[in-house]
Amino acid sequence: MNKKVKDIFMYALAGLIMLLLFLFVVVLIFRPIPSVNKELLYLATGLVLGWGTSIIGYFFGSSKGSADKTDQMMNQTKSDQ
Repeated sequence: MNKKVKDIFMYALAGLIMLLLFLFVVVLIFRPIPSVNKELLYLATGLVLGWGTSIIGYFFGSSKGSADKTDQMMNQTKSDQ
């Protein structure tokens, strides 16, 4: 996959995930929660926010830095030959 296309996809996916997480939290703020479902909702909220954090951390965190470093090393090796 072309690096530019991959970057555009990565940023679009991260933006979509953040938008969905934001909408999820807004809905929770303005919608009444039945008392019998509060604990389940707390669990689901933590799970969804954890997924979002993991995805964003993967795309923009150390895995992204490692992939960039590998690309730079490969480019350096190609230019040396």
